[in-house]
Amino acid sequence: MYFDKDISLAKYVRDKKEKFGYPHAFRVTWAKGMADKVIHIAKILEDCKAQKGVTIALQSMSPDVLKAVRRKNIDGGKLNEFIEMYEKQNISSYVELIWGLPEETIQSFVSGVSQIMEDGFHNYLDIHIMESLVNTPFNDPEYNKKYKVVTSETQLFFHHRHIDESIPMKDRLHDDTTQFVTSTVSYTQSDWIEGNGFRWLVLFGHYLGPLQFIARFVRNNFDISYKEFYTKLLNYIESEPNSFLGSEIHDVKKNLNLIIQNKRHWGKVISDVANINWSFEEATAIHIMKNYPSFQEQLHSFLKEIIGVTDLVLLNEILLYQKSRMNYTSNMTKQKEYQFKYNIHDVIENDESLKLKSHKLKFKYCEISDEYEWAKTILWFNRRVGDYKVNIDNIDLINT
Repeated sequence: MYFDKDISLAKYVRDKKEKFGYPHAFRVTWAKGMADKVIHIAKILEDCKAQKGVTIALQSMSPDVLKAVRRKNIDGGKLNEFIEMYEKQNISSYVELIWGLPEETIQSFVSGVSQIMEDGFHNYLDIHIMESLVNTPFNDPEYNKKYKVVTSETQLFFHHRHIDESIPMKDRLHDDTTQFVTSTVSYTQSDWIEGNGFRWLVLFGHYLGPLQFIARFVRNNFDISYKEFYTKLLNYIESEPNSFLGSEIHDVKKNLNLIIQNKRHWGKVISDVANINWSFEEATAIHIMKNYPSFQEQLHSFLKEIIGVTDLVLLNEILLYQKSRMNYTSNMTKQKEYQFKYNIHDVIENDESLKLKSHKLKFKYCEISDEYEWAKTILWFNRRVGDYKVNIDNIDLINT
């Protein structure tokens, strides 16, 4: 790492943005094991709002997987230290994992993703899908033989491009394709689909926001782990295929099966928002924003029937708090106040015990009313810096 040169470059970017208003953002590759140096560079970019989030690239939480892919992670203690360091400086950061590496099982993948949440990281998690690329071990026949690597030819993994839905699907496909790893010695192609289902749930739910605060409350108040919460929720929605989320995951899995046969492009178009293909997790997040009552009704049933929240006042306040923390177009009135009987906010953000505490919370929202502009800005451009949620600095307590 060339610290003096890098910090000089960061200052140059800052000066140009202050003078010309550009670049809007500046994305770089960060040294994951050198947070004490990275933080000074990131702070310069953060303060001039050019930061796209500091990357903490872990690939996997499994030692067996890391050995197989010849990588080494920072240890868990250091990871927590780095995350805390970034948060204290109000520097956005995000973790990267990969689903589909050799020696990864669906169980180790679910455990690894859940551990990220248990470690208190709730800003953004980027879970890549394993693609077979040149200049990697996956281009070595002996390596592929050892780990029984099987790939599937698919369309290129591109999102946010114009899709003309009037053109038949077969005519939208291109000859330029790629290979995704869909089976290895440690998981089957069926496991690969199931792992992608868990990936979809965690990415749209926790890391694009609409389940995060419920999951965090349940973790802190009922001592139900994130792994248990999301596993139970996944089982619940799959058991109700005609429900709001049941139809979403059915659509995701159906499309994934077509994608790995090279019969469909990646992503999904929501034509009344824009004629571009959103990632599956973005598409679900958009559907939730547009159909929130149906989504909330299903969450109400899940929390009551599966999690066991029997106090209806508490249940309704959990759901109210969750919705209030989302930067949705329906919330875009600059600020709103809500009355609470329970200290939901303090249970989630300050690890306090649940108690009756009559108070109001004032939430301050960014103002975007157009659905496409909201999806583009919040879910696409700024998801790595956590713009999908109302920052804790934009919540005021009003005692009553």
